[in-house]
Amino acid sequence: MTARFLTFAVLALAALGLQGCFVSPEPLLTASEADFPFKTLTFKSESKSVTLSRDGDLYRIKGDDDAPTYLFKKIGEDLYIGQAAGKNKKGKPETVYGIVERRGTHMEIRLPTCSDADEADLKQAGITRVDKWFVDQCPITSLEQMEKLALAIKNKDVKIQQFTIESITN
Repeated sequence: MTARFLTFAVLALAALGLQGCFVSPEPLLTASEADFPFKTLTFKSESKSVTLSRDGDLYRIKGDDDAPTYLFKKIGEDLYIGQAAGKNKKGKPETVYGIVERRGTHMEIRLPTCSDADEADLKQAGITRVDKWFVDQCPITSLEQMEKLALAIKNKDVKIQQFTIESITN
């Protein structure tokens, strides 16, 4: 689970510039609501080791002060919502959400886009699809919306990034 979160953090950095993700202008998950499943997590990402460390009430990527901050919320056995709060390509605050799941020694991170969810899933979660510049966006206004969506689409064919856990410190 921990490695999945770290992977989410790295992927979320790239995703902050993508449209079509599940986003909010400000973080919806606060430290008081978050779960802290590890102190440090090191995983392999694109042949490079990356370490995500707890820094007070947030997680940060070691050695990258400009990276987003990360929080996690447990929603099931080895299943979390990951939140990456940073800035988009225009320098405006933006928060991206993903689904993080531990599977043995691997972590899977799903960064769903609006097109990954069908209308029934979105309606059940209370999310409205918005067409903005020919790209679907799905702004979320509560963490509960993302949790409902995550549980609805966790087994669907969503792009998955898989990372190998190198070490976890609790």
